[in-house]
Amino acid sequence: EQAQAVRAALAATGKAASAADLAKVFSRANVDRIDELLETLASLGEARELPDGTFVSTRVALTVKESVRARDRYVAEVV
Repeated sequence: EQAQAVRAALAATGKAASAADLAKVFSRANVDRIDELLETLASLGEARELPDGTFVSTRVALTVKESVRARDRYVAEVV
């Protein structure tokens, strides 16, 4: 449940974020716990850690790819 919330918050930012950045989204947030969850999400391929220690959601990229595929399918069907 916590991992899902962190994953959703990271995806909603639409940009790179640190554990401290995401902690601002949650009440009573523990930055160390959020950092652990981000590391876990990265190990599962749900996020990617950047060289500066921030994370980006891989789900945003998937959403864009899925949108492009859906658009291409629609165009192919209409034409």
